[in-house]
Amino acid sequence: MSAEGIVTSSPMMSLPNPFPTPYRILLHSISQELQKDHVDQLRLLFKSEEDQGMGFTIEDVDSIRTGTQLILRMEDRGILSRGNLHALKRGLHLINRKDLVDKVDTYLSIDCDQDGGG
Repeated sequence: MSAEGIVTSSPMMSLPNPFPTPYRILLHSISQELQKDHVDQLRLLFKSEEDQGMGFTIEDVDSIRTGTQLILRMEDRGILSRGNLHALKRGLHLINRKDLVDKVDTYLSIDCDQDGGG
């Protein structure tokens, strides 16, 4: 298996990894637990400021309706990645979803242990 999560059992065939990674499981879990009002709060929180250039565009804000759309758009805009969960964690904290902040913290502690980090 390659570093990108592609199964390469033969040189002629490359398939996506059929097994979700812990990172994907975390994001799916969080996206499913966000209620509409939480999604609305987060999509406005991550709206791009003119001088920062990183965040959601007005079109993004208008189109995001679900937790899954929110998470995917955060990844598309570079706000969220496996190595950078800070903005997600901060946003969850600001909307008083400590239960989801705790999920992120648990993932980070397990992920750091597996990577040999501290």
